[in-house]
Amino acid sequence: MVGYNLTNIATNTTSYLGMMKGVNDTLMLGWLFTLLLMGLGVVLFTSMLWSTGNVVRSMTSTTTVVAFLSIILGAMQLVNPLTVFICVIFAALSIAFSWGRD
Repeated sequence: MVGYNLTNIATNTTSYLGMMKGVNDTLMLGWLFTLLLMGLGVVLFTSMLWSTGNVVRSMTSTTTVVAFLSIILGAMQLVNPLTVFICVIFAALSIAFSWGRD
């Protein structure tokens, strides 16, 4: 069983952002906020699909929100630049696909 030294993460940081970077990099190997973005996308999509009933509109709004959040998290260096790129590309494709529909 692997033992993690959590006190090392907490004592070597000077800010909340530093602690989040330490948890993300040490405990989750950089996947914490990427998985949180994916989970948020699933929850947003299902809730918007339930409220609107329109798949295209739900996908467009979900990918746009996730893309904005990934840009913010990417600026704080909490997610990989590839994650930001993929989220922005998905948002652009869903907007282009929904353009002129409805």
